[in-house]
Amino acid sequence: MSTPETETTDNSNIMVKIPGNDNLHVLTTSRNYVVRFEMHDFKNNTAYAEYQAFKVDNEASQYRPRLHLLDTRAIVIKSNGFESNNGMKFTTRDRDNDLHQYHCGQGQIGAWWYNACGESSLNGIYKPEGTATDQRNLKPRDCSDLPPCTRSGVFEIHPDDTNKIDVYCDMDNNGGGWTIVQRRVDSSVDFYRFWNDYKNGFGSVSENHWLGNDNLHILTTSRNYVVRFEVHDFNNKTAYAEYQNFKVDNEASQYRITYAGYTGTAGNGFESNNGMKFTTRDRDNDLHPYHCGKGQIGAWWYNACGKSSLNGIYKQEGTTVAKRIYWKTWRPTTLKATEIKIRSIN
Repeated sequence: MSTPETETTDNSNIMVKIPGNDNLHVLTTSRNYVVRFEMHDFKNNTAYAEYQAFKVDNEASQYRPRLHLLDTRAIVIKSNGFESNNGMKFTTRDRDNDLHQYHCGQGQIGAWWYNACGESSLNGIYKPEGTATDQRNLKPRDCSDLPPCTRSGVFEIHPDDTNKIDVYCDMDNNGGGWTIVQRRVDSSVDFYRFWNDYKNGFGSVSENHWLGNDNLHILTTSRNYVVRFEVHDFNNKTAYAEYQNFKVDNEASQYRITYAGYTGTAGNGFESNNGMKFTTRDRDNDLHPYHCGKGQIGAWWYNACGKSSLNGIYKQEGTTVAKRIYWKTWRPTTLKATEIKIRSIN
């Protein structure tokens, strides 16, 4: 183990050039220390965060740090950017000691006392000015792989080695980690579309959209999922229905859907859809004598034709005709907004 190299300044403060975690341990267990993290942006602004009683444990403990907040003016998402790192083990590219499902050291391309993965990483890869400090170095398989502190937004996910998909991640509601596969908030996007539209997806993932049946198949066959249907009426009331073991088969099976169980507040409006094939205006796969996709002016896993249709035509408040967005076990009238989201089951 090398000896720490020290310099004495005019005001008698000791500046230590430390070449390793072993030396950090030796130093911080020999005396009581304050640690100061200093950060500089490309506009020459500087900020810092200080913590007292700083201590780094030995290698047997994976170099856990111990500290208390003293002072902070750090330019980070929250002021206390090291808040979640207290007591965390040290992670490197070849040693995964963090608390996340994936390896933060490889995902962030850095070594740090990661939590999952936290709001600071000062040993990350050096990037040019303007590079966003989000999670794009990571390769989450879906939104549930993102660190809990992540804000909701659009992310690129990698459900397998060959596919990547842009999705909206809901990190704020019902525990977070939800991958949004459908959203409707108004009539600005036409959902009365053809088979290939629903196969490939359409709309903007941050607004009204359908993620695509091919993407649904890729996602739901890579992991075990719960699906959550959220429905909203024009009085701003909300209800939901959740089902376990949600899976969408491939196009050869007409995107047949399977799931199990029901919990929620919206009623079991998806009860008769289990095992059904997907129907669109140009592909009649339902069990009714007439074409539900045309009769309901929508696309869905219709039975004959069932108690739900969240891709129906957008109608004005109070509409009760069949051609609308509906979840009949909750409301007899058309719905104002819907969202379908999935989250992997560990």
